[in-house]
Amino acid sequence: MTTREKGLWTAVIILTVSVAALGGLIMLRGLLKPGDVSKDDGDHTVAEMGQEGISEEQWVAELKKRYGNEYAVANVES
Repeated sequence: MTTREKGLWTAVIILTVSVAALGGLIMLRGLLKPGDVSKDDGDHTVAEMGQEGISEEQWVAELKKRYGNEYAVANVES
């Protein structure tokens, strides 16, 4: 085996280990953090910003404030 082949095999092994490690981290994060978080009042959280959840009502209100009532209602209903 030449030096070039050894270098290529080393790169392949490093990339394989990196992909496996990142995949494991993604799986662990998915197991530790539930995807569907609900508030106490039953309002469904659609996004999170830091530790704070954003409900669908808050999201629609911000869209209406920023883009106007017609734009937000037309896009949310479809």
